Amino acid sequence: MRLRPNVKRRGALFDLRHFRDTPYAIFCIAFALMIASVYIPFFFIEDYGLKLKMDADTSFYLLSVMNAASLVGRVVPNWLADRSVRP
Repeated sequence: MRLRPNVKRRGALFDLRHFRDTPYAIFCIAFALMIASVYIPFFFIEDYGLKLKMDADTSFYLLSVMNAASLVGRVVPNWLADRSVRP
């Protein structure tokens, strides 16, 4: 049995042909905006707290409060769904 030769095709690193498909392009734009809207508040929450004239120490802990609320918001609805819907 002979092995195939290892032929690697070299192409463009980023090919724009895929974005000619309109639904795919709309999906990519919407997904990028959705990811930005989820993560941007985590970067600016401390500055927002300072803008609202919060104490510097308190505004520092806003990120921890957001993460704790995120944990509760991810666990509690799933727990409630498991308890309310029986297979």
